[in-house]
Amino acid sequence: MALFVSTFTNKIDRKGRVSVPAPFRQILAGKGSETVVLYPHPKHPAIEGSGMDWLEDYAARVAQLPEYDEDRDALQWLFSQVSQFVPDNEGRIILPENLIERAGLGENAVFVGAGAKFEIWEPGRYADQLSQQQARMRERNLTVPPLARRPGLLS
Repeated sequence: MALFVSTFTNKIDRKGRVSVPAPFRQILAGKGSETVVLYPHPKHPAIEGSGMDWLEDYAARVAQLPEYDEDRDALQWLFSQVSQFVPDNEGRIILPENLIERAGLGENAVFVGAGAKFEIWEPGRYADQLSQQQARMRERNLTVPPLARRPGLLS
């Protein structure tokens, strides 16, 4: 499974165009689609991004909830917020104004690998968020839990 990793800072031009980092485009292409899917981050003043594979998986998981369930209704609102892009020959996409405003973007955008997804941040906000998350890891002595053991596997 290819993962979005690392951090890249790219310029945003006057038309709102920004280059998607080449490693991110390679991951998308390796998953069978160059389409970039962007939507407002649900918790932070940032943009979340992924490929169509993630969005299709999300749709399948939401569809497991009972139709007209209040939680399903809330979760499927994400679809109305999604913008889809195929990068141009130079790897650029045009960021929608509503997403630029949501993330407070100016001249630069920080693309942050987040595993199955990536995020786009305003550089100052990203630096603050990174500092807060690193402090949280230290204060709570956070570690990643081990994978759950599958039945039938030897110890």
